[in-house]
Amino acid sequence: MSLSEDILKELESLAREKKVRYYRDYISASLFSKAENYKAIEQRIEEKLGKLSGEGEVIAIEVGSGKVIDTGKESFLILRGRVFEYYQYKEMVSLFLRLYHIKDRVTEKEWIALYIDENPSTPWWSEER
Repeated sequence: MSLSEDILKELESLAREKKVRYYRDYISASLFSKAENYKAIEQRIEEKLGKLSGEGEVIAIEVGSGKVIDTGKESFLILRGRVFEYYQYKEMVSLFLRLYHIKDRVTEKEWIALYIDENPSTPWWSEER
């Protein structure tokens, strides 16, 4: 099981919808949840990455606010968020997670979106040049 799939499995009880996509060795995953689940999802991600931190590097960033511009039009507001990067040295895996609390500008609906991109064979630490 990939790290992305493992994280989604741990968040399954909070998910309204989740998807995993594969392209060659790469994995992209997403999870959508109710707005009130933000803290619970954030905490589980932090716990999971905390357990993995002994095997690599974790970078955690807080996002204060933002917006989503799709095809030139501002469609959603980002009310808050977190960005996590995880680099597993031994297996040469890189994981990029984005957790957002989103609000639709038109409908005023709010939800949580988690996006994960995983490269299970990153050349980041390769000595080959």
